[in-house]
Amino acid sequence: MKTFEVIIIGRGVTGLSTAFHLAKSGIKKICLIAPPPTHADCSSLNAGYASITLHDNISRPVHGQGSETTRRLLDVNRAGFSGLLQFVQDQAINHSVGRVMRLASTPQEATEMRSAVQWLFKNGFPASLSVMGTHCKQHDGAAAASIDIFSVLTRLEAQSMAQVVNDTAQSIRCGKDGVTVTTAGGEKVHAEMVVAACHRGIKNLIPEIAPALVNHADQWMEFNIIEGNLPMARGDLTFAEHSHFWMTHTYRGTLVAGGARFLRPWAGLEAEESSILKLVTSTVKQKVEDLFNITLSDPTQTVGAIDIRACDEIPIIGPMYGDSRILLASGFMGSGLTLGYASGLGLSEFIQFGQSKLIPKVFHPTRLRSLTETD
Repeated sequence: MKTFEVIIIGRGVTGLSTAFHLAKSGIKKICLIAPPPTHADCSSLNAGYASITLHDNISRPVHGQGSETTRRLLDVNRAGFSGLLQFVQDQAINHSVGRVMRLASTPQEATEMRSAVQWLFKNGFPASLSVMGTHCKQHDGAAAASIDIFSVLTRLEAQSMAQVVNDTAQSIRCGKDGVTVTTAGGEKVHAEMVVAACHRGIKNLIPEIAPALVNHADQWMEFNIIEGNLPMARGDLTFAEHSHFWMTHTYRGTLVAGGARFLRPWAGLEAEESSILKLVTSTVKQKVEDLFNITLSDPTQTVGAIDIRACDEIPIIGPMYGDSRILLASGFMGSGLTLGYASGLGLSEFIQFGQSKLIPKVFHPTRLRSLTETD
């Protein structure tokens, strides 16, 4: 049985960011356990946009969790975006930096936007409201970016210099001398600590946390712009109608758009796979064309993916209750690139120092201990 300092389960941005930051700190004996990056649970299915702000408008977390927790969430997201963008620039990875805009077509959403802008401005974002045709427009005062995600994953993995086991982790066993992970193929590896950053696989590996994680099915499409001028610079990210629709102008000059989960059974909640729905494709395409008075091609690619949220809509990042040698990160609510990159830095701090300056305790799994089912 091979022995390492750290085992990381997962080969998406969270796991690879953790490996990268550990390698920078001098920890070299790292094992990555995960299928190849084209696997359906990997960040390679990400639409390739990142932002300082969140997928949902800020009024939602403020209402649900309060201002202090929301500020901490934005601080972590900001750190993730800044670190990811710095990595992308240092590695000369293709990207474009833009801005975030939200569009409202009803008086009710416009009222929500006014409250959101007041909160954002008060907390350090130069947010503002304006009118675009029949829509109210909210500028979040935040940066966004379109990024070549495959190159990010490739470069992070290369610089981590980790040993890769191309298999799925099947079980984690903690003993007095450390942690042993067994793969589906029967291989066993041992380390002092393990990081579970394997998306939906966390539910099987750590059943205690499963009741807190909720799957959401989503779908995104990439289009060419056939006619008209898109009023978005490359790198810009736009949300519309309470974030039911989202779209980004990519560094390649194409448009990637998705959403319309309300067309799915149970709005995509608890789906085990994200099927490609023609109605979602046509609805999203029509919405973008109507918003911007442009004509789009048929999709050049269509991707279905599963997003995961925690039941209280706060990311779960930190040591597992019951055994602090198991660290985990999940529940990123559509902000996987930024929160994933930040989680890697935070988890590397836990491994080195036993605590993290970046990840607040409100994110730790301990808050979910009461969800564990007992006989």
